[in-house]
Amino acid sequence: MSCHPSDSLPTILTIADSYSDCSDGIQIDLQTFTALSTFGMFVTTALIPMENSNTDAIQSVPIEFISSQYRALVNRTKFTALKIGTLHSSSLINCVIPLLVDVQIPILVFDPVVVSNNLSSDTLDILRTQLLPKIRLITPTIEEAAALLQCEIHSFEGMKAAAQNLHHLGAKYVLIRNNNFAGRPSQFTEDGNNRSNFIMDVLFDGMNFTPFKSFHFSGTNRGKYTAAITAFLANGSDIKQAIEDAIAYTGNVSKYVQSESVVDDNSVQEENPYEIGTPHGSLSKSSFIQLLKTQCAQEWFDYTHHRFVQELGRGTLPQASFQHYLIQDYIFLTHFARCYSLIAYKSDTMDEIMLAAKNVCFIGYESKLHTAYCAEWGIDTTKLNTMKEARANLAYTRYTLDVGMTGDLLDLYIALAPCLLGYGDIALRLFEDPTTDHQSPYWKWISNYAANDYQQSCRRGEQLIERLAIEYGVWHAPCRMKKLIDIFRTGTQLEIGFWDMGLHMEW
Repeated sequence: MSCHPSDSLPTILTIADSYSDCSDGIQIDLQTFTALSTFGMFVTTALIPMENSNTDAIQSVPIEFISSQYRALVNRTKFTALKIGTLHSSSLINCVIPLLVDVQIPILVFDPVVVSNNLSSDTLDILRTQLLPKIRLITPTIEEAAALLQCEIHSFEGMKAAAQNLHHLGAKYVLIRNNNFAGRPSQFTEDGNNRSNFIMDVLFDGMNFTPFKSFHFSGTNRGKYTAAITAFLANGSDIKQAIEDAIAYTGNVSKYVQSESVVDDNSVQEENPYEIGTPHGSLSKSSFIQLLKTQCAQEWFDYTHHRFVQELGRGTLPQASFQHYLIQDYIFLTHFARCYSLIAYKSDTMDEIMLAAKNVCFIGYESKLHTAYCAEWGIDTTKLNTMKEARANLAYTRYTLDVGMTGDLLDLYIALAPCLLGYGDIALRLFEDPTTDHQSPYWKWISNYAANDYQQSCRRGEQLIERLAIEYGVWHAPCRMKKLIDIFRTGTQLEIGFWDMGLHMEW
């Protein structure tokens, strides 16, 4: 079976070593590129049996063949980005530099593994003077930055100075990674404190410094991290967003791979020290969920910051609009229960069926609470049961049921996710916003969704989606990922319509 680049996906070229055990090098790059909706090709520079192989077991690829690989690929493929990994000799460096001049690839990312290769000062000088001016982003560790600059780095200020100096040598962006190459995390932090629970990296863009809380990425995860940055850049992210998303992706994927455990329904996953999303940070922002929100960033913002929501927080929302919303939300809960009944029908195991049944019962309990809350607003049960369903309600609920009927479990969970996770994000933000009116009649609604029991439901929902995304192989299927992003986007847009319906009392 042949494989060709897709017209709809960015194509990335990687120049790196090949590991027979797939523990590093081009194998990790290609895996990451595919997971993040890009198409990867490679130029092999050396053949290595496995990580930590003896030098005698490593077979370097002839320089002439490296050049032939590169020219054959660039002559027939338009590449969006190029990632350069280990350049282990002066002859290899002298081979690669002219190749970059011949064909201009927009995005060049260089991960300079120079400490382990003991490159000579003359070779390092070639890197500094001839390669760096062509690089868009260089991602050295502290030790590698020190080797390239022939200096010592002992503080966060030293990291910033090194980033400036590497920028002056030609690299457009410099990300100094606070890892000790031998595997022991350095403890430099921006305020000088000694902390062991995270790593502090720093980006210099030519004008400003941006610190990032990150993980200690080494070995396989190091290659995965820089490959993820490259993939996000190729997909159009700006440099800061690409780094943020790469931290989230690498940290969470690595955690799942290493644990090899299925998330239990009642468990709470360890929080990511690089918290992305709501100011509260209590929702565990797993990689696939964050990817969905990133890909649908405008829709997600329009939904979670809708005028209905903002006026809810300020207490200025017309009460008639809120009452209209409450009635339609009661009708929505009925269809929400139908969706979870469908989940039970489509489940394969008794545990999954029982989990879906448990959720149906929980929605029934929530419906009773909703009925009591409506009574406080002068809406009796008769009115709830006889009111007709608004078009916006029909649109979202029938869409989720249609997705469930035509798709699989993950499709249905993604269709429902904007409702579950959006309410959690909205309530937490309003709950902690100092401008929110605690005396307004809407404070109880905000408090209920910001409460721990609902937030725990959000966590369990996130964990379940993350697990299914891995079990269904989503990270390795770009077309599947695109479909799920489209489902999430449509669901979010329909939720925006739901707020419009409430605000304008539409039928």
